Amino acid sequence: MGKLIQVQNMYTGTEIFDEDTLAKLGVAIAAQTNVYADRQRTRAAVNKTLALLKSRGVMYARIDLESWPAAFRSLKDVRDALADLSVELRNGPESVRSLVDLLLAAVRDYIICWEASYEKSQRVSFSEFWPEQKAAGIALHSIRVIGLAAIEPLETYASSR
Repeated sequence: MGKLIQVQNMYTGTEIFDEDTLAKLGVAIAAQTNVYADRQRTRAAVNKTLALLKSRGVMYARIDLESWPAAFRSLKDVRDALADLSVELRNGPESVRSLVDLLLAAVRDYIICWEASYEKSQRVSFSEFWPEQKAAGIALHSIRVIGLAAIEPLETYASSR
């Protein structure tokens, strides 16, 4: 949970994430103190979320080597899987659901904000140059920071007995 609090302190007051995402971050932090009693169900949901986060290259690849079309496709896969998992967990443990909702909001908002900008730049100029690439890279790094911070409490739940 410590990394989630660090993320909250780092991004509060910036324009990287909107108020909805920051609110979900607060809910996720608060929910970590209320671990759901059904450990088996919690562990199954946690393991599914961890596998998703750890399997996507867009969450780990060097940003300077990132293929933006591939990154957006991968982020959409992550978004769709998180949305499915959110539905699956609608009656599940709040401690896990809040983290999934946080990640879903962050990824969804990133795609909304940056994919249209990228596509517009490619229609105007067919070169690899994207004027907002640096800002998009910083924002993608922020998504990764939230993802890695969320992994910490998820791994604790997955390994608890």
